Amino acid sequence: MPRKTVDVETAGRLNMTLPKDLDERLNHYVLEVAKKQGKIPYGIRTEIVRRALTEWLQNHENDLDAIE
Repeated sequence: MPRKTVDVETAGRLNMTLPKDLDERLNHYVLEVAKKQGKIPYGIRTEIVRRALTEWLQNHENDLDAIE
């Protein structure tokens, strides 16, 4: 089965380590999605991070004290 391509011009790469509890929650979510769809959607973790970063920047891009 061919991989789904993403129409996004890539300009940067992010590598992160999650705390154990957050990793477990993310894994649980991905497994539940896979059960519902019958497969693990290609790039689901990447899409979740992109959406989270987009939302964060929409809400806090100009709030330089959001993380202290």
